[in-house]
Amino acid sequence: MNRAQKIACFNLFVAALSIGVSCGAVVILALIVGLPKAWLGMSFMGIMGLMALGPIIFQEEKDQDKVKFDERDLLIQKRASLTGYSASYAFFVAFSMVAWSVVGKGGLVPRNLLPIMVCGGLFVLMVTQSISLMVQYSRGGKKK
Repeated sequence: MNRAQKIACFNLFVAALSIGVSCGAVVILALIVGLPKAWLGMSFMGIMGLMALGPIIFQEEKDQDKVKFDERDLLIQKRASLTGYSASYAFFVAFSMVAWSVVGKGGLVPRNLLPIMVCGGLFVLMVTQSISLMVQYSRGGKKK
């Protein structure tokens, strides 16, 4: 498993952890304080900030004799990035259209939705890019 695969696995683990903890917190808070205040449990999505540690944890090996990154790896990385950014753009468009249709033609979109849109787009980007990278490597990757 190369460095990019390790980072992708780490990102998927962190994403699953943050979704699980956030949903669990919302359910527990809904039982204790009721539903409107239970949405505060979504603040556990901040666990996703741990994704920034992936490249630091999985630093490149110091072995100079091994090839670490070849043309196939570069192509897989480009395709995964394209998939992630395309899904992120689709999320932004869908979120914007849903917000506009809920508010109506003359209404204003609440400013509280904008950070949710940005964080949601980043989440979609990272998860889709990681899944795409793992799928492409599983289709005939290097045996290491």
